Amino acid sequence: SVTNGFFKTDIARGLFRLGSDPGGDITATVKGDEVGAAYVSTAGEIISRILVTRLGLTTTDVDTASLTALASAQPAPIGVYLSTSGGLVDTDVVIDNIITSIGAYWTGSRSGKLFFGLVVDPTGETATYTLTDADVKLEAIERVIVPPPTKLIRVGYRPYGFPLDFSRSAGSLTVEVRQDYAQPERFAQSDDSSISTIYRNATEWTYSTLFRDYADAKAETDRQFGIYSVARECYKVPLAKGFFRFELGGFAELMLNRFGLDAGKTFLVVGITEDAKNDDVSVTLWG
Repeated sequence: SVTNGFFKTDIARGLFRLGSDPGGDITATVKGDEVGAAYVSTAGEIISRILVTRLGLTTTDVDTASLTALASAQPAPIGVYLSTSGGLVDTDVVIDNIITSIGAYWTGSRSGKLFFGLVVDPTGETATYTLTDADVKLEAIERVIVPPPTKLIRVGYRPYGFPLDFSRSAGSLTVEVRQDYAQPERFAQSDDSSISTIYRNATEWTYSTLFRDYADAKAETDRQFGIYSVARECYKVPLAKGFFRFELGGFAELMLNRFGLDAGKTFLVVGITEDAKNDDVSVTLWG
């Protein structure tokens, strides 16, 4: 039996028992499945579990080293809640939500595997290739318009899958707790008002994440603010040669006698176009 006002878990059957009939909605804070006798909580670990247990993928399909590196680069705990009230949710949507939360990306590698990585400031990163005037078709380089720097990034964290307004939460709770339970998510932000004096068209970002704790949400907000609060450049660079050399998410140095790139600058590879039939290859570089 269960004492009135308490509950008892029944893990074997995946449920919990209440000591009395509930007087309102029943909600719970849960940790999720324990496949392999281990809970997982980082973005990389959860994605790996989804790919293996839900899609049946193996190391033949997934670059597992990239997921391990992602979990190491962003070890903060997150939480994923899926409601079936609106129908089934596509796996790619779930993974997109996780990836967006931590400022990462996923793509297909040249080996045909799913690859995952964290978007970082390319400044200071080691470039795999250096592209000079001799490597590119100078007359065809396109300067791609990028968004202006951001002056504020505000992210939601610790989302509640089932918010409770005051009429549905227990009166024995403090006002602060009841107010918290009524909000779908909490917020962390990074900002710098001085950016507006330099860039009048500076932007503001607000989006939701899956971080559990404020400290981790704030740390990620600060990290992304460091990347996107400065002016960036983007170029689509047609190459004189270079098929199958570049990988999305890799780094390349651009050293040209134009665009102020005489001393060279390291960029992130964000796009690749290859047309072997017409001997056409170009890379899109951002940094």
